[in-house]
Amino acid sequence: MDAIIYSFAKRDGKVISLKPSFSLYRMRARVHDAKFVEVPLNDDFSMNNESVLKVAGNSGVIFICSPNNPTGNQFSQKSVLDVVESFPGLVVVDEAYADFADFSLITKVLDYHNLAVLRSFSKTYGLAGGRLGYLVANAELAELLRSRVLRPYSVSSVTLKTALKLLEKYDTILQCIEKLKEERRIFYQKLNSLNDVKAFDSKANFVFVNILNDDGSLGDKLASRRIYIRKVGKIFTEGFAYRITVGLPEMNNVLIEELKMLI
Repeated sequence: MDAIIYSFAKRDGKVISLKPSFSLYRMRARVHDAKFVEVPLNDDFSMNNESVLKVAGNSGVIFICSPNNPTGNQFSQKSVLDVVESFPGLVVVDEAYADFADFSLITKVLDYHNLAVLRSFSKTYGLAGGRLGYLVANAELAELLRSRVLRPYSVSSVTLKTALKLLEKYDTILQCIEKLKEERRIFYQKLNSLNDVKAFDSKANFVFVNILNDDGSLGDKLASRRIYIRKVGKIFTEGFAYRITVGLPEMNNVLIEELKMLI
């Protein structure tokens, strides 16, 4: 991410993202003195392509987190590729959660000179502490970033060896992903069965929810019980939004029972 912003938007260049979305885009843009602009999602969390392209203009970088953090929805291929085709600058699709979703745009990078896909070992492989990610792009773009921007030895040998060992267990990891998807479906239905809770369909390893008649205090009450959910804030006109990780069935059931008592 830093290499991309440094190469395409440093010193008053423009970085465009969606709202709400991953907060690190804003933080890293500021580090590189780039102008950061957010474009609100539509009410159904779909992307407003017209607004994105209008704000972006003719240069800079557009970051599209898909599945989106924190809303959990995956933008349609058509919507994303329409932006890629209409924007002369670089479009980066952040697919940190794509293993839990329906599709990936990795197969499209050779079709577009201005498309790059980011992937991570932090989510699917549980290697967040290793800080290992990678970019998939056409050869020209990949070589530009590798040769001119990336620091030598930017990833430790320990992290790389750990990642290789994890890849040896890929079949097992795929089975775990399918189990998580099923538990996500059950968890989503249970959340929506509660009073004053609106859960949204997710293509990530978490569920985005809005709690009516809440100001954020519910998160504090759960934390006092050693149950931690991510506060997102006042996204809607009423209530308070949270991002809740899909845990093991027994963990999810404990949360559901606590919510029944607290809401």
